[in-house]
Amino acid sequence: MISINKTSISIQLIAVLLAFFALGCSRKNIPAGDALYTGASLELQDSASSNREKKIIKNDLEHLIRPTPNSKFLGIRFKLGFYNMAGSGNNFVSKFLRKIGEPPVLMSFVNVDKNVQLLTNFLENKGFFHAIVKGDTTININVGVATYKAVTGMQYKIDSVSFPSDSSNISIAIRSIVSKTILKRGDPFMLDVIKGERLRIDMHLKEHGYYFFNPEQLVVLVDSTIGGHLVNLYVKYKPDIPFASKQTYSIDRVFIYSNYNLTSALRDTLKTDSEMVNGFQIIDRRKTFKPELFSRILTVRSGTLYNRTDHNLSLSRLINLGTFQFVKNRFEVVADSFRLNAYYYLTPMKKKSLSAEIGGLTKSSNVTGSEITINWRNRNTFKAAELLSLSAYVGAEVQFSGQYAGYNTLRYGIEMNLSSPRFLIPFFSVNTSNAFVPRTNFQLGYDILTRQKLYALNSFRAQVGYIWKESITKEHRFSPIVVNYVQPLSVTEEYIKSIQNNPVLKRSIDTQFIMGSSYNYNFNELTTGQLNTSGWYFNGLLDLSGNIAGLISGASAKKGQIKKIWGTPFSQFIKTELDLRKYIRVGLQNQWANRIILGVAYPYGNSTILPFVKQFFVGGNNSLRGFRSRSVGPGSYNGGLLFDSSGFLPEMTGDLKLELNSEFRIKIVNIFYGALFIDAGNVWLWNNNSDQPGGKFSKTFLKEIAIDAGIGIRIDLVILLLRLDLGIPLRKPWLPDGQRSVINKIDFSSSQWRKENMIYNLAIGLPF
Repeated sequence: MISINKTSISIQLIAVLLAFFALGCSRKNIPAGDALYTGASLELQDSASSNREKKIIKNDLEHLIRPTPNSKFLGIRFKLGFYNMAGSGNNFVSKFLRKIGEPPVLMSFVNVDKNVQLLTNFLENKGFFHAIVKGDTTININVGVATYKAVTGMQYKIDSVSFPSDSSNISIAIRSIVSKTILKRGDPFMLDVIKGERLRIDMHLKEHGYYFFNPEQLVVLVDSTIGGHLVNLYVKYKPDIPFASKQTYSIDRVFIYSNYNLTSALRDTLKTDSEMVNGFQIIDRRKTFKPELFSRILTVRSGTLYNRTDHNLSLSRLINLGTFQFVKNRFEVVADSFRLNAYYYLTPMKKKSLSAEIGGLTKSSNVTGSEITINWRNRNTFKAAELLSLSAYVGAEVQFSGQYAGYNTLRYGIEMNLSSPRFLIPFFSVNTSNAFVPRTNFQLGYDILTRQKLYALNSFRAQVGYIWKESITKEHRFSPIVVNYVQPLSVTEEYIKSIQNNPVLKRSIDTQFIMGSSYNYNFNELTTGQLNTSGWYFNGLLDLSGNIAGLISGASAKKGQIKKIWGTPFSQFIKTELDLRKYIRVGLQNQWANRIILGVAYPYGNSTILPFVKQFFVGGNNSLRGFRSRSVGPGSYNGGLLFDSSGFLPEMTGDLKLELNSEFRIKIVNIFYGALFIDAGNVWLWNNNSDQPGGKFSKTFLKEIAIDAGIGIRIDLVILLLRLDLGIPLRKPWLPDGQRSVINKIDFSSSQWRKENMIYNLAIGLPF
């Protein structure tokens, strides 16, 4: 049964006392003759609108009323209480309480007449031309409220809409999109919709050469005298609209200052030595960039009609190159004409740079570590905005305590990446037309992983891939060539003995030769990165290996026909992983995050098992947080929780994966957030394995789901988010069927239970 100790009772008592104390403090320090403003009530009388419309109108009106009273939680103004508790002191505690608190909102801050006028204007802008709003205040001792009453009257609706009817080109252009107007007959009169119609017309005209036109040069006249609570609308030009605003402009010449220096801007713009390439006038005496680069990037072209889309696309593509520190643009009218010269001033970033990074980590398995990386970058390597980077890194993980202390890890290596801002495809010329520049990436890497007392592995990897975006939310990654070769450099006698006792450990040191392709699609509506946004996230991965080689060679491991390349059997498999998430904003600053992961991998042909690095696992600080990393499964097997004879903790993996996570994120105060979470999942094998009994996937797989729950705290430092989660298991799939739920065994007062079941996860960033 659940144990409740004296400590938990004391905490509850303190919380209750604090609540009463905060309530009392909230009414202190009110100036004489004033009162604490506790909010406003609004009565809405509207006999014509539906209940749903009334609710929307009332909600909008209530949000307009100022000031906003002090915030409450569970009916108590805690922040006001903290502020008053601070007093006038200047010590650390007082400063901290004032920072997390709120000063009192007083009745003297309330301006009823201003609020009445604000509410009246809002209703008139919604078509309630005869709305009446009244307001008053009431004070009882040292607490006050405001009351408002709004009588809307009838809402006026649109009867007809007229657009400019003259024969000018601009009027013809406006009339060509009348069918798509958002001013519809029968709709309520709304000022916001009228403003939206002006913006819609402006957007259309900007796409058809009207460079100097702006929406403020249109007016919409309203005739409300026709009766029946109807209005006629007349879209017209302002009398003083400039002549240039009614003319279309085309692009004459495009000037590109591709090596523009802010400190010598005047000298740069006076340069006359230029090169004409593909219609672009390029001013770059040092030939810093190949002219062909701008032919691929810029969409503004000489001889074309000005349009805003090409204007914005050109700027976005130049910025997204990642090569220029500053990008400036301007248009200038050619004298006595309706043509524009376009000027682009591009300031390159520093060509070469050297930087160093250091990072740290802590795991729930008593592992701490750090990594140092030295990066060298060469921008514009081949004068077409390529980026060449070389990285050398060394990292260590030290197990400083626990039953399996002393098995430290050292990893070091080097990696080279070359990124080109275009599709490099033999015999084909492919480009994108959106704001995101496609990239071709070449990668080579080599590293050595040494696990003290156990083994050492070296790894070589090579990859050729393409990255492109459809939009800010949709990204594709296709790697037609992916090569990964892993082999053991040394294996200790101790580890060899461990393999004899636990054959599963051999997979960690198997020679692996992966040669295939991969495709990844990502859809992300949470591009802002804020903690409290709403939206969907989806990531889909398809990973193939050895398929062409297997087809050509006729490999069949099940028949004993294992084929080799350079003396090593190649891996053959197909793998897919789907990650779907839904984020729901709750209130203004809270969020409910949910995730489901489905993973399926199938070895065939030249392989009977997946390479160790390609198998699935669960457990750890971004997965099931109530279980140690890679300690769950497969199925009902408990090998991930058993130490072998050497004291080494094995890692459990599988061919199939199901994981579900749900987390409610709560803003506490300032940079501090809290979280409540529950996780579930497991991994399974396709085939029976005598070394892992219970690991095979079957129709009873739902009975083998591991479940945990816990709490966490996050510190959002904007550039860095620190996270500490505490998880405990609720269901252990390795226990006998019928005994797997362990909720009734929770005992926080037991040190042995806490040691075995309380898992701490310290990490950087959100788990999902």
